[in-house]
Amino acid sequence: MVTLTGLKVESFCHPDDMTAQKMLNKAKWLAKVLEWSARQETQLTLQLKMLGNAFAVTAAEMPELYGLLEEVCHTLDYAPVPRLFLQREATLDIYVYAGDNASLAVATYALEQLDEKMLRFKLGRAVTALKARTRQLSLAAEAVVKTVGIIPVAREIVVPPLANWYRQSRLTMDRGGLLACQDTDAAYGTLMREMGIPAALCDPKAVPECIQAYQSGAKLTNAAQYAKTIMRMDLWKNDRLVELYKWIQSGGYDDIIEEFD
Repeated sequence: MVTLTGLKVESFCHPDDMTAQKMLNKAKWLAKVLEWSARQETQLTLQLKMLGNAFAVTAAEMPELYGLLEEVCHTLDYAPVPRLFLQREATLDIYVYAGDNASLAVATYALEQLDEKMLRFKLGRAVTALKARTRQLSLAAEAVVKTVGIIPVAREIVVPPLANWYRQSRLTMDRGGLLACQDTDAAYGTLMREMGIPAALCDPKAVPECIQAYQSGAKLTNAAQYAKTIMRMDLWKNDRLVELYKWIQSGGYDDIIEEFD
């Protein structure tokens, strides 16, 4: 595992994410609103979610999971290690709560369904969100969108750029997840699982074929056909898979690993 000491988010930030951020930065008043809302919303969300159906775990209680989180933070050069919680939910999600006391809540179902490398990818996405302050501002963005969305004029001006950035930032997080696990099959497999493709049909080797078929409309059979069908049903997650695939094929991922190796 290559340790990426000195890694900057800017070095692997997705172009669409950077463009969306620049659009937001032009509206300085909006940036101030986001900063204020982030401080308020983060603490409130943390209290509501963490005190609800999640419980804190320590290194002594879950040494393997906590050790994995420490390794991911070390790989991505992020400190301090966020607090770790378990969330009783039947999802593959890892929830990120930013702020003064950054925390991650891992869904118990994810621990049951994902192998170590897939968990690295998911933890890497979460740590990238903290490293780039993505999650802290996205909570604020959600709050602002919900608040101003009821006002017609504000909805036309504020909501589109916020919603666009909220989505594009996920593409950068996927890249961070790959840098954390440093296994393309694990990254592909995790995204396929998130799309609802059963574990038995998640064949990372078929990703190029599935993507080409999805884009061209070509016919496939059996597992590949099923995967393509799911990809058509969940266009956003498919876009994430396509964008990660394109980054890997472009050599961008290898360039960063070789730079720090």
